[in-house]
Amino acid sequence: MSFFLQHIQELYYYKEYSQIREELIKFEKSNRLLPKCLFKEVDYADSNTYRKIRDEDVYPVWFLWFFDMHEHVMFNIDFFGQSRYFPQWLQERWNLCCENENYREDALANGVLFDFENKAISLTAGWVFIGDSFLEDLKEIEDYYECKFPSI
Repeated sequence: MSFFLQHIQELYYYKEYSQIREELIKFEKSNRLLPKCLFKEVDYADSNTYRKIRDEDVYPVWFLWFFDMHEHVMFNIDFFGQSRYFPQWLQERWNLCCENENYREDALANGVLFDFENKAISLTAGWVFIGDSFLEDLKEIEDYYECKFPSI
């Protein structure tokens, strides 16, 4: 599976979103169902709606967390070797930006942009898809590997 995940990561680099979707579906047919958040993230990346706000790529945080979890379980490697964003940190910042106008204004002044319609945030690495069900999606990744992300 590691080679498969590396292949998907390469497809993200080349923005081959339809190919990613096909590869994920093909994987599911010969293995088991993948977390739905991986497909939602690919759909968001493929939509290009975020480019109307800021023309930059999607940073595949859900996929990278999935990749990190795989490496942790299979090779006993520490978490977050692939992604620069920690799930709880990202959720906390998103909530603050949604709920606290002063925090949101400070974030905007520092170049952070938001796609509130599709629930994504533009951070240093690119657009990060949050989605409608952040905690449920994170749990789905944990359940897939029967392992928990470490808490803060």
